[in-house]
Amino acid sequence: NQRKTWRNNNNNNNMSISAEQAVISHGDVPPDLLPVVEALTSARRYVPDWYLYDTRGSQMCEEFLQTSPTYNLWKQEYSILQAHAHDITSKVSSPAVLVELGSGASSKTRLVIQAMLEQHGAFTFVPVDVAEEFIEACGRALERDYPGLTVEPFGGLYMDGVRHVAARQEAKLMLFLGSTFGNISIHQHQKMLQGIREHLSDQDRFVLGVDMTYDR
Repeated sequence: NQRKTWRNNNNNNNMSISAEQAVISHGDVPPDLLPVVEALTSARRYVPDWYLYDTRGSQMCEEFLQTSPTYNLWKQEYSILQAHAHDITSKVSSPAVLVELGSGASSKTRLVIQAMLEQHGAFTFVPVDVAEEFIEACGRALERDYPGLTVEPFGGLYMDGVRHVAARQEAKLMLFLGSTFGNISIHQHQKMLQGIREHLSDQDRFVLGVDMTYDR
């Protein structure tokens, strides 16, 4: 364990605790801040990326993704969806619900929404993102642009969103696009994918976008 530890010298048991345990033991850390404590007391300190994505942060991110001359992932994934959106949406049966984890403005997802409407008719889209006000505004814009689409935004973390839609009876097409998965700690990848799988049924489909040029 590379994390700093403290030793209890008040008795002879020489017990050591991690920095994370030392902070939590005071009982003054709200549950929603525990991931921050874990991140800042890990061997490689970091701040969870989702703390950056309020409305303004989401707007700045969207602008960067689409206009940066050096960041090409958005454009590459958009091209893939242009070519294969109908193939993707054909893999799920009607009636269906579309779910997107880390949706942001759902700018690329418009291609999937159009394909869903053409193949399945009216349906519900559940964007999942921590920037609740931002995705609510984006949802209203999507409903104006796509007759037959109902948007039910869910403000929260990825797995909260997965659990939120788990009980829906429609077949689910769940998207996890862009470099969003790469923003998660590599040590959490397997656990997260297992958690998603546990909440999907045989009729559901999961589409994961991964940057294959990023060596981790």
